[in-house]
Amino acid sequence: MIKPFRKVLGTALVAGAALGSAATADAALVVGVFDPAFGAALSGVDFSGTASFTIDQNCLNNSLADATGVFIYSTSICNGHLAGMSFLGAHVDFTGGQSGHADFAANPFGILGMFVQNHQVVGVQSIILGPVTSTLPGHEQFKLVFGQTNPVFDFGDIFRPPERNDGDNDYDDMPASAFQSTHLILVGGDACLHSTCPSQSNAAATHFVPEPGSLALVMGALGVGWAAR
Repeated sequence: MIKPFRKVLGTALVAGAALGSAATADAALVVGVFDPAFGAALSGVDFSGTASFTIDQNCLNNSLADATGVFIYSTSICNGHLAGMSFLGAHVDFTGGQSGHADFAANPFGILGMFVQNHQVVGVQSIILGPVTSTLPGHEQFKLVFGQTNPVFDFGDIFRPPERNDGDNDYDDMPASAFQSTHLILVGGDACLHSTCPSQSNAAATHFVPEPGSLALVMGALGVGWAAR
């Protein structure tokens, strides 16, 4: 996973530079890793990938982000700070019956919320991201979604402070496991000539790994590196 991680981290750095002031000094960098078989539409093809996200450190420090955990909307305010959530990009490698890769571009509005437990991100709910043209020989095209496969923009809760178990059966009432899978969605290419598209992949269990230091430190290191070059 080191090589894909380096690729997506590079994407994250470039995206962070492009976002500029949209990334706060307190933003924490989180990387998600997933590794399933695609399923019937691409029989015999496996994919693995890495994706990167940001969230404001104040949301990780929230008192509700304890062992029980809490779902925090991207529009929430955490200790007076915007949640600072953003999708910084993803890199997906394909192996098995076909080989190639796909890269998903950054989307600063691509995250609807994150589940934070033990003061770490353990789940992500995104919008449907993409499309992206892959390098598979069949010219397959994909979209990508983290969490629920039919994301809902929740107008009732988006401007509330982080809360849990309010009984309205929205994202903030769901367990962490509801946001711990990743799906690729096949939307084009030769495979669609032989199966119904769009076609969702098997669910990929996704592990979210906090990266040490803030995004500001990462961006600073990038600046030092380019200066040295």
